[in-house]
Amino acid sequence: MAAQESDLVRVLAEGQDTLVLMANAVDGPFASCWPAGSRLLLDLFETEWAGTRGDVGARLGAAFQGVGRRFIETALVLDAKRANDDDDSPLGSLLALVRTAFGWQAAWIGGDVALLVRRGEVKASTPPHTLLEHLRAKNPNTAVDPRVIPAVIARNLGGRGEREMTPSIMELAWERGDSLVVMNWSLHRGDVGALHAAAKEAARYASAASLAERLVENAWSSDRPAYAAAAVVRFEE
Repeated sequence: MAAQESDLVRVLAEGQDTLVLMANAVDGPFASCWPAGSRLLLDLFETEWAGTRGDVGARLGAAFQGVGRRFIETALVLDAKRANDDDDSPLGSLLALVRTAFGWQAAWIGGDVALLVRRGEVKASTPPHTLLEHLRAKNPNTAVDPRVIPAVIARNLGGRGEREMTPSIMELAWERGDSLVVMNWSLHRGDVGALHAAAKEAARYASAASLAERLVENAWSSDRPAYAAAAVVRFEE
């Protein structure tokens, strides 16, 4: 399907705020990518964010609530020819990061991840909303092999039981020289080894753009995902 980079990833500078956004939508449970729906999610977030007030965490929570309510209604209009019901309706994932004085505040629903990388190592990462991550949390002392667990996203915008649309929230404290690496689900599929491999790649590339391109190229060379998306932000000051 026709798509633009800005349908999936956006890095925005708005006054004092720097935002990194990643989204993906599907128009049914058996789809993998829907650029028009992804673009809608990002547009809705920008609009909702602009209307929020308060601290960053409260603003992120309010913006997600607004996106969730409006996405359910608006996405159906984009695909009005289809007969949608509760079992076959548009779904979406959204990851938003806002730069603060001390690092990044992350909010997300879905399987995309953000890594804080320092000198080639993962210092912190947002846990994706997946069946695999759920099993890891339930069994912290037992190794869970991502190769034998279905690649199932456990939470989606618009999904059953997600009417409140409350995102997970996490703070990532940064230092000079750190990299923020954001990857969509198909670039890691819950494999911790893929996250560490991305951190090692970050130590090899001085250019943020070159690193992002490399991560996407690695995904295409090892698999044929429906789409691959990455964003990288570096901190030199």
